[in-house]
Amino acid sequence: RLGNIPSLKDFMHGTTVLRQYRAFLRATGSIPDDAFRTSAQDEVRRTFRQNASLTDKIAIEMEVTEGKRRLDQVRQMVGYVDPATK
Repeated sequence: RLGNIPSLKDFMHGTTVLRQYRAFLRATGSIPDDAFRTSAQDEVRRTFRQNASLTDKIAIEMEVTEGKRRLDQVRQMVGYVDPATK
């Protein structure tokens, strides 16, 4: 038996969350002030760790949606342009 294999949808959610996490770190990495950049990146890491234990699919989808909104806000605030969307 292969054990507890996630469904394709669960796998895609995991991939989306990882992609979003990396995007947050890239966007906050462009903050010029060292102290503020470190603080922002610590906050990103802390928030993702807090939500890592979520198992309710609706709660996960809500957090992913909220994450997209917040990522857009962060990108606008720091003037980050994602090279993938150019």
